[in-house]
Amino acid sequence: MESTGSKRFVGLQLLRGFAAFTVLTQHAGFEIWKSGQLENPIKIGSFGVDLFFVLSGLVMWISTRSTNLGLGSGCRFLAKRCLRVTPLYWGVTLFLALSFKSFPSLSNSNQLANGHLWKSLLYIPQANWPILIVGWTLSHEMLFYLLFSLKIVWKRGGYLVVVALFAFGMTGWLVPRDGTWEWVGLVFSPFQFEFLLGMGCGWLYDRQKLPSPWLSILTLVLLGIAGSLFELSRWLLWGGMGALLCLAFLAFEVWFKRAPRGVLLLGDSSYALYLIHLPVVTLIARFFRGDIGGTIRWAALVGTLVFCEVLAIAVWKYFDEPVQLWIARRWRRSA
Repeated sequence: MESTGSKRFVGLQLLRGFAAFTVLTQHAGFEIWKSGQLENPIKIGSFGVDLFFVLSGLVMWISTRSTNLGLGSGCRFLAKRCLRVTPLYWGVTLFLALSFKSFPSLSNSNQLANGHLWKSLLYIPQANWPILIVGWTLSHEMLFYLLFSLKIVWKRGGYLVVVALFAFGMTGWLVPRDGTWEWVGLVFSPFQFEFLLGMGCGWLYDRQKLPSPWLSILTLVLLGIAGSLFELSRWLLWGGMGALLCLAFLAFEVWFKRAPRGVLLLGDSSYALYLIHLPVVTLIARFFRGDIGGTIRWAALVGTLVFCEVLAIAVWKYFDEPVQLWIARRWRRSA
């Protein structure tokens, strides 16, 4: 489980698991129903991405509240974030690249062309999707980490981070984009608002000004109703709902401390699930092409969800966790 400073927040870890599962559900439904040229009945799974962004802003704020300021601290923060995110991402991306090279039928002809691999590995935004498609969200994460490091480098850097995120988000919200994930689309994106919302949640927690969890839940319900009646911007609807969930879960933290270890595995393995699920569900969906009936498709969906969760736990247990423990030991020795 990833900690926030010296304290572990079980509720936030559970939210990570929930976020990854919603994204899995969305993609699994899309791939399995697409294989039969049918419309995906699951519509809100992308909410997990917005929740992840809010969680990132929240966790970065709380986990760095006692960090010493200075350029060295900022560089160490960036190094730690890269070492947390990169090993598993590189492992999955390189595995996919090898698979595409060995079995060309698994990808289109441009999948490994024009420096696509090294751009994907370095989180560089591209006109096409990265080799591991969900890598586009990691490009946003890395940009946020880079901006957030200013808060650690300079005493008043936090103000600069807030202004930059707000300005970039507002520009992306008001100025139409062409839909690509290149640099302009990456920097000037309404997703910046969601990192900012997460930081706001962390600020409220730091100052012990969390609203009543019941007020957060009521506001979340009202926002959801408003979203069903009016066309709200994604960052406002899903980002706002993600922030309200975070506030409620922070307030209910004492309850979540009693959660059984088996449930916490879903949070521990959430990053692994997020990275591995799309290639897995795409491969599984190949077996459900044609007219096979809705009941079988729903059964296939449930089976796919269970299989991906079990596989993610295995990847976390036998790859991600050992690698992170090894990195932590080396980091302590070099400190």
